[in-house]
Amino acid sequence: MDFTGFRINNFFQCVQKKDRPSIPNVIPAKGIFVLNEGGFGSNNASLGYYDFSSNIYTGGLFQQQNGFKLGDVANDALIYGGKLYIVVNNSGLLMITNAATGKMIDSVSFKNANKQSTSPRHIVAYNGKVYVSTWLDGVKVIDTASLKITQSIALRNYGEGIAVANGKLCVGLSGPWGAMDSVVSVFALPAGSLEKNMVVGKT
Repeated sequence: MDFTGFRINNFFQCVQKKDRPSIPNVIPAKGIFVLNEGGFGSNNASLGYYDFSSNIYTGGLFQQQNGFKLGDVANDALIYGGKLYIVVNNSGLLMITNAATGKMIDSVSFKNANKQSTSPRHIVAYNGKVYVSTWLDGVKVIDTASLKITQSIALRNYGEGIAVANGKLCVGLSGPWGAMDSVVSVFALPAGSLEKNMVVGKT
């Protein structure tokens, strides 16, 4: 299936509004998912889909398919192995859906002992795992078969953008307001051992 996924805000304001179409059991094979993060604290994040063949945009796809809202601040998304992984920052959840139907498969909690979100931020996939950066709890490694957290990688500061290159996990670091960081941390995979901190300027 030729899916393209990305997050975007206020993108389809220029598209002519149409009656909301019903969602088929299988999402059209050629199109683009649109992740709208929503407003902080408003619990109004949403997932839409634009069908290239019909030129129809279906907003609120996640809620229509599952009967409940996506959550509070959808920050990133990734399609891997037939699943759509959605990072919902302020809800402290990784929502996992079937990429062909939009229906929920499972979710992974990103909350501390006090049931507060650890602020998951970004996601990348590599070799049967997905890696999710967080502000408050390092990087979490999730096995894509069991959908369970199998490993934690400590970070010296807030985790942001994340990528894998040549078997190395690269995580951009930021910091709390007024205390920015200036490095990209590089880890060897699969061990998750820190190899170096590359200074790149304040982030």
